[in-house]
Amino acid sequence: MKPKSALIEGTYTAPASGNLKIVTLRQAETMRLVHHRHGEGRLPNRDEARALARAIASNFPDSSALALAAMEPWCQAIGDGERFAIADDPEWLEAAEYGQLLRLTKAERKALGISVVKAMNVSATEMAADNLRVNRERKAAVRAEARRSNPKPPPWDELEPWKALGIGRSKFFQLKKAVLEEHPDLGSSSCTKDVRSKLIELVRTKIVHAAATRRKSVSLRKAKPCLAFGMSPRTFARKKKAGTIIVEVAADGCTRVINIITGQTVLLTPVPPNVLEAAPPAAGRIQKSKSSGKSKPRAVKAKGKAKPTKQASKSVGVASDHDALVVAEHDQAHTTTMPATQPYGGRTAPPQLSPLLVVVVQSTQHIARRMRPRVNAARRLCRTMTYNCMQMAHASPYSGSTRCNVGEDRA
Repeated sequence: MKPKSALIEGTYTAPASGNLKIVTLRQAETMRLVHHRHGEGRLPNRDEARALARAIASNFPDSSALALAAMEPWCQAIGDGERFAIADDPEWLEAAEYGQLLRLTKAERKALGISVVKAMNVSATEMAADNLRVNRERKAAVRAEARRSNPKPPPWDELEPWKALGIGRSKFFQLKKAVLEEHPDLGSSSCTKDVRSKLIELVRTKIVHAAATRRKSVSLRKAKPCLAFGMSPRTFARKKKAGTIIVEVAADGCTRVINIITGQTVLLTPVPPNVLEAAPPAAGRIQKSKSSGKSKPRAVKAKGKAKPTKQASKSVGVASDHDALVVAEHDQAHTTTMPATQPYGGRTAPPQLSPLLVVVVQSTQHIARRMRPRVNAARRLCRTMTYNCMQMAHASPYSGSTRCNVGEDRA
């Protein structure tokens, strides 16, 4: 037992220590327990009244009058002299001793929400586990209330806005990062629904702007600049690999093909979609196919000239995509052939080939592939047809040689 002076001067009621708050809360929980056990009709017996008087006196160490006033309604089973003696000599009780004195059970402690008094016959480990559980439940309730008051939108992986925009997931987050760099005010509150909608609209605007300004580079396989040089695709690929033909691609999508031997330069530019849509249909009659029922163009037979095959007639019509720039007349505005700056062998490089010559060269290559076992006959046929077409175009690059490989550069 501690003397009253020590309790007042020490750690019992010093305001800085927080014990005053503890004893106030403990007194309130004690009254709650008494009302729960006895109610308004039955008073505690002698033993219960003596234990309750000791508990109440420990909560008022510096004022015996307040202690007696709190004891009077519930401690009538003991005399006035015993109550005065207990109030004049209070003792400090720890939380476990306080609960043991009041015989507080674990069920009563949980039901009444008592926090500063320990239940009897409960170890410190069990009390620590119970306190952790209570704190966890309290924090979970606070978080649930915060979620109800301010609901958080679902994550990006559940919304999947990149599918509606028609792009990939990584591309979406790349554009989102660029938008947040331009609008830093959206990054601080990007979890709200309105800000996310605005962010998606900005990404959509950036995609539309990029699609409007982007120009696709020309595909050499489909544009076939080898025909402008008078050589086959295989020869063109071989000379390109050897370094005699250089391909330069600009930032705007234009492709420049340079033959360093002859000095000839071909500039290929991407064809806008409206040019291909406004292009005239393929020449020739429309014939129904027996197998599929679809319409097929058939080329008109030229007088005194070689008959173009079906493969050649396909090359005369509208190109299959935006990169076929050398095979149709409406594409010539986007194909520029520059004259040679340095003569080679006393002759200049051949000028740009006409669409008819392109068709005949393709037809010749097709026939040569069909007649590959008869190499000599194929060479003679190719030489004759190509020479006649070059004469008709007034741009023959040949110099009287008697041998001409299929599509080979004679320069």
